[in-house]
This record gives sequence, structure tokens and C-alpha cells, in this order.
Amino acid sequence: MGIPLHERILDSIEAYFALSPQMLALSLDAVQPETGRPATRLSLTAAREFAMDPTAPATAGDAIWSQLVRLASEKKEPWDLAVIWMMAPGLRRICRRCRRYNPAMDPGELESEAVAGLVEALQSAEPEREGLGSWLWWTTYRHVQRACSHARRETPTADIELVGNLKTHEYDESRSTAPTLRLVDSVVPVAEELDTVGRASLEGERLGALAHRLGLDQTLSTSDLPAGKAA
Repeated sequence: MGIPLHERILDSIEAYFALSPQMLALSLDAVQPETGRPATRLSLTAAREFAMDPTAPATAGDAIWSQLVRLASEKKEPWDLAVIWMMAPGLRRICRRCRRYNPAMDPGELESEAVAGLVEALQSAEPEREGLGSWLWWTTYRHVQRACSHARRETPTADIELVGNLKTHEYDESRSTAPTLRLVDSVVPVAEELDTVGRASLEGERLGALAHRLGLDQTLSTSDLPAGKAA
């Protein structure tokens, strides 16, 4: 029996990482800030804590992100998923900050945009870039910010106001005409259907596409879990 995906993509990635022996076994080189040479190996969990620590040396943090970007580019699986897991706390912070640009936007959709933005940023990331972790965060932030602003501009304010004005007046059947009544074909779903069905379908397809792109739909199975975790 496979593990069902959570409603939010970041929760799915966090859960998969916590239960997958393959992900738990991943490690990176910890670099000495003074010499720039590897000092020891860090588990990915320890590496994330170190990279997210604002008091840690910037050069050491850059070295961690540089390794992750290079591994995600050269070896792909499982490092393409690992780099998203590493940035998960930062992605959640992006979603919280960008929510103010469009409070009506679904939190799950915000997380989907954040993951998509990070994946896009990784395509053009240079491993040797100074301040690489910060660059990835801000590039992803701008992607989500644009998505929020775009979704807000598409809100049908004029249509809502028109409907509101119509509701304030009594309906006069003698003034209605056949062309006016047939503006929308009978096979086209009405606004209420699009709101309840279309939105859920769109979000489901978006999360499903991201899960397929990251390999979650194939990797989330009991064969990846340690004994006793599948129940």
C-alpha cells in the first residue's frame, strides 16, 4: 500500500524524506571556512540546519548549496528532490510572506508555485555563484510574488460588480431577448460549476504534475519505507 500524497506538496516531500532510508542516508561535505577544504561529512538533516543558520559562515553555507546544485544537475535523482527538501523551510517562509499579495490564494497553490519557482531557478543556477542560497531564495520569492500578483489581476471584479448591480434591480422579462439569453452555450459549465469543480481539478492536476515531475508518484511506496512504517 502506497503512502497517499498530502494536500500540500511540501508536506509530501517532508514526509517522504522522513520515511525513506535512501534520503536519510544522503550526506554532504562540510567545508572549513578558513581553508575551503572538506572537513567532515554531514547528514542532509545537519546540512540543512547549518545552511539555515544565520550565524553560520556564509562561505560554508555557499559550499553546501554549491554541492547540492551540482549534484542535482549531474546526478538528478535523488538530489533533485533533496535540494527542494533542503529549501523547504525557506519555501514555507516565502509562502507566508507572499500571502499578503493575494490573501485569497489557496495555500496549497502557493506552495506549488514555490516548488515550481525553485525548480526553475535551479535550471539557471551557477554552483560557484557567491551567495548561492540567498540567490535561490530571492529568485523563488520573485516567482511566487509574480504568480500572486497575476492571479489577483485575473479576479473578475467587473463581473462581480455587474452581477451585484443586476441583483439590486427587479427582473423585467419583457426586456430580455433570445440573443441575450444565449450568450453562453448550454454545454459550457456555469460559473458555479467552474468555481467548485474547476478549481479543485486545476489544483489536483497541478499537484499531480509536480509530484510526477519530482518522481513522488513512483517513489512513494512501501518498498521505500523501513519496516513498521507502512501501517
